[in-house]
Amino acid sequence: MPSSNSNLYRVQSCYISLILGIIAALMSGTPLANGSDDSLTNQDLENIYQKIQPSLVQVEFYLRYHNSEAPYSTGRRIPGEQHIDEERPAETGGYLVSPTLVVASDPLIHERFIEKILVHQGSQVIEAEVAAFLTHQTALVLKLNEPLTGAEPLQFDPTLEEPYVYVHYNENNGIWATKIWPKSNRITAIENRVHTSPITEGSIIVNQTGSPIGIWMGSDLPIDESWKGSPLDQPQVSSQQVTELNDVLQDAADSTVLRVALSFRSPKRGSTTQPWMMEGEDTERDVAGLLIDSQRILVLTGLKPNVTARLERIRVYAPGEQVRMASFVSSLRNYEAFIVELDEPLPSPTPLSDLEILTFQYDLLGSAEVRVRGENRTLYVGPTRLVGFRSGWKGRIYPSMGHFPPDTFLFDQEGELIALPIARRRKVAIASQWDESMPEITAANDIRFVLHDLAEHIDPDNVPLPEEQENRIAWLGVELQAMDQELARVNQLADQTNDGTTGAIVTYVYPGSPAAQADLSVGDILLRLHAEDQPKPIEIMVEDDFWANYGGFPWDQLDGVPVEAFDQVPPPWPGLESEFNRRLMSLGFGTPFTVDVFSRGELRHIPFTVTESPMHYSAAPRYESEDLGITIRDLTYEVRYYFRMTDDESGVIISRVEPGGKAAVAGLKPFERIVHVNEQPVTSVEEFKFLIKGQRELRLEAKRKTRGRVIKLQQDVPQESETEETSDG
Repeated sequence: MPSSNSNLYRVQSCYISLILGIIAALMSGTPLANGSDDSLTNQDLENIYQKIQPSLVQVEFYLRYHNSEAPYSTGRRIPGEQHIDEERPAETGGYLVSPTLVVASDPLIHERFIEKILVHQGSQVIEAEVAAFLTHQTALVLKLNEPLTGAEPLQFDPTLEEPYVYVHYNENNGIWATKIWPKSNRITAIENRVHTSPITEGSIIVNQTGSPIGIWMGSDLPIDESWKGSPLDQPQVSSQQVTELNDVLQDAADSTVLRVALSFRSPKRGSTTQPWMMEGEDTERDVAGLLIDSQRILVLTGLKPNVTARLERIRVYAPGEQVRMASFVSSLRNYEAFIVELDEPLPSPTPLSDLEILTFQYDLLGSAEVRVRGENRTLYVGPTRLVGFRSGWKGRIYPSMGHFPPDTFLFDQEGELIALPIARRRKVAIASQWDESMPEITAANDIRFVLHDLAEHIDPDNVPLPEEQENRIAWLGVELQAMDQELARVNQLADQTNDGTTGAIVTYVYPGSPAAQADLSVGDILLRLHAEDQPKPIEIMVEDDFWANYGGFPWDQLDGVPVEAFDQVPPPWPGLESEFNRRLMSLGFGTPFTVDVFSRGELRHIPFTVTESPMHYSAAPRYESEDLGITIRDLTYEVRYYFRMTDDESGVIISRVEPGGKAAVAGLKPFERIVHVNEQPVTSVEEFKFLIKGQRELRLEAKRKTRGRVIKLQQDVPQESETEETSDG
């Protein structure tokens, strides 16, 4: 260790000489372009270095995993897991401000990830611990276990006048270096905020003789001189006070961020020919919810309409594991969240801050990581800061630096919530079925604005629905074929369709549909949709029919397919729950839109309104006979089109055959049609129920595509006395 530090010191001295030489060359008789003072000579800067050098130290943060979690920083300085992988500590420069106190940059790492802190100067290595956090600077005060021999603490004199010189000590390109340069006369002026001057983060400000005036750990030095004087005299929070604040923060998080258990109906299968498009199949989900007043909770999870439709029960776990039932109120239109209302009120929660998030830059804040994993709710609290920002959606301001976990809530020191994790709901024009919106740390004031004008920010189509309506879907009333490069070029639409990667050809128009009413025809090419609230046009893309890639549905091999496998086999006809229809539905029922259509050699712009389709297969009435082991559904328009049925043809379609049941043993298969029962025509599931009621012998006429056959079954029918007894019971 001593020899290593000596080598570092020699490299450091060479590096300093190089820097000073460059500075001297830049100042050789010509005023500096940035307006800084040019009266300092090479020797002046060398003298400053010699005066400050005994106060410079190296600070090492040794990191560790916590359980199976890698360390991370909520600032922009420390890629924590990398340091563990490379078997080295995270390092930063520090400044000795008393015999046993050092000021260093706050690494913004939770204490559970820090194994130990060591402070180096020359060959000396002293262990240290966090004594305090500066309130308005990204800085820690570290307490050494013992003084450093020969070190000289900085003595600050806030009365010293300009010109000022900046001194910065840190690792640079693998070596430790001290950079010294005159203060710039440039300022950054921001309306309604203190004007600042650029500075390298973590610098000492000294005068021309090297006498310290102050330390600033941010990148923007306030020109109001609030930085002057010893950092020990600036507002700070001791480690003991942080412990007390953590207790308050834990209470606030426990009473405000609650576990919410959602229960859903099991999803209906058979709604799509694309099995991978089935989503949200879970029937139980535990998520975090934010208590926004004594009666309402903002549930912080995104549910797509077909999942929200199945929502049946909401339970909220209040402090002390009290269970409160809640009812759905509304989904937010622009955020992946929804509002529920409690059956019984809870104590009023922590208020949402009405301040702009920029107000809190560099300030010491409280962080609460609330993780809901099934029935387990885990909470980590500790200090953190916001060190940088970016402009995002609609000009809103978001924290930009570091890694905030997707379940982090930020509080100010007065206990008000200033930011929360919430994902933005991506509009259909920029989203795809594969997109997953991730939570962003969002200003509480932005959400507060939404909640105060909730009627203007809800999604009326993303709501729970009765079971018979849960599979509703929007439609245009067309069957579509995907474009390709050859079709695009033949139709001279390569430019309009990105050489065939977008667009779709109409292959069938359903009579009476919106497309039929708009005079769309077979052969027309749909290019894109336009809707008022969308940031860009919506390119039309259709997925290939699932069975087209396999030569069509295997009707001829149906008898060789085990009944147990049919639950995983999609229907043979194109499903209505396609990507195209999903995008229409995402616009919202009743929303006007325009379609660019290439028709009969010209481009047309045809207006439509998002319309709900008629009853389709996955939403059709169904009947399940437990005795026969069979489930049937009514025929719907897309099923009738697939089988090319005429208007006078009738029947019901088999949607499920129970393995080992009577129907399975008799050889009935899913997607066959039953057209007669005991010689009587069948027109609906209700009529099927009527025709089999009380019949021991059943003679079913079934059709596999166009081929017919007769199946005989015996049904268990209770004796009349048994029936009466059951009815009386």
